[in-house]
Amino acid sequence: MQKIRENLRNLKKYEKIGYFYLILVIIVSLIFLTIKKIYCFDIWWHLATGKLILSKHIIPHKDYFSYTFEHKKWIDSLWLFQVIIYKIYQIGKYNGLIIFKVIIIALSTFVLIKTFIENRLPKDLALIISLLVLWASSFRFNVRPHILSFLYISIFWMLLLRIKNKENILKENLILIIVYILWVNTHGSFIIGLGLSTFFLLEISLKYRNLTIQEAIKEKDLKRYLGITIILILCTLINPYGIDLIKFVLFSHTGNDATKYIAEWLPLKPINLVTFKLNKLLFLQLLIIGIIGSLLTNKKYIIKQKEKLIWILWIAGLLYLSIKHSRFIGLLTFGSAPLFIIFSESLKINKSILLKYKVISIILISIFLIQNINSPKTRASWGFGIKWENYPKDIAEYIKKNNLPNNIFNQYGIGGFLIWKLYPKYKVFIDGRTPSLYTPNFYWEYRMIEEYPRLAWSKADKKYNFKTIVTNNKKLASYLIKEKNYNLLGFDDNYYLLSTEKKIRIIKIYRPNIKIDELKNKKEELKELIEELIYVSKNFPESAKALNILGSIYIEKDPKKALQYFLEALKRRKYDYNVMTNIGITYINLKNYKQAYKYLKKSLDYNNKNLTTLKYIIRTCYFLKKYKEGLKYAKIYFDQRIDYSDPRDYEYMGLLLYENNKFKKAIDYFKRALFLEKKKDYIANTLYNIGNCYLAIGDTKGAKKYYLEVLKINPKHKLTKKALKELL
Repeated sequence: MQKIRENLRNLKKYEKIGYFYLILVIIVSLIFLTIKKIYCFDIWWHLATGKLILSKHIIPHKDYFSYTFEHKKWIDSLWLFQVIIYKIYQIGKYNGLIIFKVIIIALSTFVLIKTFIENRLPKDLALIISLLVLWASSFRFNVRPHILSFLYISIFWMLLLRIKNKENILKENLILIIVYILWVNTHGSFIIGLGLSTFFLLEISLKYRNLTIQEAIKEKDLKRYLGITIILILCTLINPYGIDLIKFVLFSHTGNDATKYIAEWLPLKPINLVTFKLNKLLFLQLLIIGIIGSLLTNKKYIIKQKEKLIWILWIAGLLYLSIKHSRFIGLLTFGSAPLFIIFSESLKINKSILLKYKVISIILISIFLIQNINSPKTRASWGFGIKWENYPKDIAEYIKKNNLPNNIFNQYGIGGFLIWKLYPKYKVFIDGRTPSLYTPNFYWEYRMIEEYPRLAWSKADKKYNFKTIVTNNKKLASYLIKEKNYNLLGFDDNYYLLSTEKKIRIIKIYRPNIKIDELKNKKEELKELIEELIYVSKNFPESAKALNILGSIYIEKDPKKALQYFLEALKRRKYDYNVMTNIGITYINLKNYKQAYKYLKKSLDYNNKNLTTLKYIIRTCYFLKKYKEGLKYAKIYFDQRIDYSDPRDYEYMGLLLYENNKFKKAIDYFKRALFLEKKKDYIANTLYNIGNCYLAIGDTKGAKKYYLEVLKINPKHKLTKKALKELL
């Protein structure tokens, strides 16, 4: 008996440790998933709109920011969110916006946990489900209006469940109405909130399905949900646009061609829900499996209370929205997780099953958390501030400073950023308000201009009279310079700035599709190109691209000078794996293989499929005698480059195979190098290496044959002479 008591005490002790560990993991997950640099495009026009509302004391009913849709009808369903974030920006700048996001996600998670515990779900299970929700919805943790929807839907679940279980519900009703009015004016997903209230009403209505309408309406719980649902429907009209807002939310995004090209409107492939991989989607899969499991394990209760089955339609509807448009994944997770409460109301949860589920969940989430925290890609995006490399900050400053002419043609994603930086002096061609402002036909027109300039540019230019261009499209930039006499004024890491302006310095030699090797023998042009790149690096001070190109010019003839440019570029772009690779190659040219390995390895941490990086780390591993590691990289490289014509790659693969005692395979790769090689010195070395392989497998005749072939090409080849002497 004493042993049983001790075991129970130990079990409770471990349960407490597990419980506190889960709380710790939730806190760490919240910090890790939410404190990320701002990188989305839409935040900028949201800030600009908030500024407009507060400075002009108007809620926009027409467009102010583009010259293409100027004064056209615009229903800004997000206006209240925009006011909130602009006020936060005024107080705390960009870091204030990130803190705001952290608080909203933390509150959403807290309300969810509180809802579970209030409805008698075991605390451990409540924490595990909330962790699944956090990770599954983290795709959508941006400073965008939809994050408020996570909080609103969590509050709705909590209050609507309370209304079911409490006698005095005045407080809950008032909070629900206030939250709903806020929701209506911050994000179009308020329809989901109204839908949730309607589902509670439907469940209660089905409960009294055997009664007449007159009898059913007398029931307290039915009257409660009917009353609150009617009030919410009426509250939908408490917005600056009235019934037009409802029409906009329900119909403006349906059957829209433009949404096929916007990332968040793309569908989630159903196959992704049934293929299990250790990624964030796994947590969505586990959440859905858990909900279905709680339904199946509670069949007896569900059979008795068939009205509960209505909630299958709820999760099916949210799942359908998420499969159709991936932007709804966050709402799916926060909106469906409380179904554990609905489907487990009478379920006596087996403690041993719960313990196993808890242990598995803790291990899985811990592995995933550690794996992600240690990821270099995570380190590049984690923290406060802005990922400025996503935005043409230098270009916007240059436009403003040099008073470049209107009208601007801009790439779709950066329209909001240009609004934030240049409005009211400049208005944009297009921004992220598709399809809420710009029509599908206009978005199609924009795509034609970007992708098929030869067909569409002249007509569009005649219509809009473009004077300044900001685009990341090499094809478009090259066409405009060559065919339409636009002047290249500069560039940053992603975008090109072109204009009809002729009074400021024009970049004449550099072109988006330039090949540096072709200028090596053109001294005057190369000299002018270097001057241009120095000019661009000074006038676009946060861009690394010009410095990276300067380094590439000197990488062979003056690697020390090249290294200076590359290291300066890396200061500007701390996580640029292309610059890291170039530094590695430069160190190879300086025969400093340890430093070369360091930078090439770091580059692969950020992009492990970069072929150029793989190509040079293979060589570096050979020189550092890291033969096994080199062979590992070589296999990855050749798996991606099945057919490739650089004999050097085959040569180093052969050398690595030789050092790993795989002599027959090495012969195959040396013979491939031999087949492609043109330079006599390299042919001689490759023949010598093949001879060594034959010697290693005991085929002295084969070895002698290849050694003699070497001496025909280079009679003074010392290593071959020595090998033949030893052989004879």
